[in-house]
Amino acid sequence: MANSLRQRPTVVIAEPHQQMAGALEDVVTMAGCVPVIVNRCESVMTLSAEPAAIVVRVATEMPLVSPHLGLAQLGRGRRPLIVALVSSDADVAEAERLHCQVIARAPHQVQTLYDTLVRLAHESKSDCLVSTVKPVARGV
Repeated sequence: MANSLRQRPTVVIAEPHQQMAGALEDVVTMAGCVPVIVNRCESVMTLSAEPAAIVVRVATEMPLVSPHLGLAQLGRGRRPLIVALVSSDADVAEAERLHCQVIARAPHQVQTLYDTLVRLAHESKSDCLVSTVKPVARGV
């Protein structure tokens, strides 16, 4: 059993609002991944292990408190899969500027997130956690 737990990818949820974080945690768990909740993207750099993915809301209408603000600090080198949850065209443009690999747009955010993480969990059984998750999903 411990071996199967090690194969489950860790997914960081960068979300300061408890209710939203809790809902996203449920989706991550149902997709077969291990959720870790942090308040801000900057907190990802303090984790002891690198996550397979980061789920973050890109909200340009909240410029001072948006959960995505620290995303640019993660760099583009060995970056985990970034799943951006967006609601507007401006949010999409910001997610693209930040090079988010998956952009999940309302009203299909939850389904896009779930499908992406199920694929990630399935692919994590091999050694290619992130490199095989290529398509940029755009829930319309």
